[in-house]
Amino acid sequence: MKQHTWLITGCLLGILIIGSAVNTQASSIQSADTEGTIHFSGRYEPIGTPDPPPTDSVKPPSGGTLPQTNTVMHYQWIWLGGLFTVLAVTIGIKRNTLNLKNERGNYT
Repeated sequence: MKQHTWLITGCLLGILIIGSAVNTQASSIQSADTEGTIHFSGRYEPIGTPDPPPTDSVKPPSGGTLPQTNTVMHYQWIWLGGLFTVLAVTIGIKRNTLNLKNERGNYT
């Protein structure tokens, strides 16, 4: 019965590890505190074209989606979790096997 419990626990832990670490996203907020005040009044109206005129313009990518920032896949944690799960299941099975051999040895 213990072997089945270890096996079920290991499988559930493996599913939890693989299912929860698929995609992560983080956001950063940057701000600066300054002292003083700035007051704008009126309306900005550019006078002519800038000197020298801009030659290169930034073009959006041709794909359907824009690249996302702060999105990282950490596959090493998935592999490490799987390794620990396999290790825990293997140790549990070996302990159960040794306990069964010791119990059988006491009765004969």
